[in-house]
Amino acid sequence: MYLSKWLELTQTSHRGFAKKLGNISATSIIRWSSGKRFPRPNDLIAIEEITEGAVTANDFVKQLKEAQLKEKLDYEDELNELIKDEYLNSNK
Repeated sequence: MYLSKWLELTQTSHRGFAKKLGNISATSIIRWSSGKRFPRPNDLIAIEEITEGAVTANDFVKQLKEAQLKEKLDYEDELNELIKDEYLNSNK
């Protein structure tokens, strides 16, 4: 389960989760839960313990892969639009 989903289901705030982890900022939790950053190994272990195994390192890897795929697909969509525009403009 993604951290964002766990936080939502348990009604835990980013700040509250940061306090459970110790010396971590709420901003870091926001970045981790949105897939913008990847936690350090010791934080991954702590997250799995705090969530009682509901959120694992594999969940962060999966989220990262999905974000990378989305970024790639968005890039391909933009590229296709540019090619289409170029084609339409060259045939005027």
